Amino acid sequence: MKRLGMMSLLLIGLLGVVGIGAPVISVDSAGYTASVQAGSVVSHTFVLANDGDQTLLISKVQSSCECIATTLADSDVAPGARTGIEARVNTTGLSGQVEKTIEVQSNDPARSTLVLRVSLTIRDGAPAQPSPSSPLPARAPSPAPTPVASAGNSAPTSVPLAGWSLVVGGILLAGLLLLLIASFVGF
Repeated sequence: MKRLGMMSLLLIGLLGVVGIGAPVISVDSAGYTASVQAGSVVSHTFVLANDGDQTLLISKVQSSCECIATTLADSDVAPGARTGIEARVNTTGLSGQVEKTIEVQSNDPARSTLVLRVSLTIRDGAPAQPSPSSPLPARAPSPAPTPVASAGNSAPTSVPLAGWSLVVGGILLAGLLLLLIASFVGF
């Protein structure tokens, strides 16, 4: 009986570790696609969110090409908050179909590296004025990052796993407590 009680306490301790919250990184869209004129500079802001219940720390943002400059609005993201990574691609010297990546490293234990993709179709010729229906006009790089408001209307692409681990951990903890009580009462 003592052995069962000790094992139950050990399992309860392990479940406590599972139930501890964590930061959870998500992104509004992990890919960006555009068609642009050669020689133009294209800018897009990826919106990252912290769907966990601990502060998300972004430790590194690295692009696959020197043609991409990135600006991170905030490296510490509180639970439920958002931040932005502005990516500016200089298409000078590039042509045809081009895909570049940006790696975002963070303290999310489930996904420590998030990969963002920029896919461009680069047209030859002099840069033209963007049409009003163009999804993203070509423009010069911004001098400073534009922080992203925390009240966005786009849904993140990942399911917040930290919340589910707390629910499952709570259910398992309740079951183990009932088992422990039953073992002491003699059922």
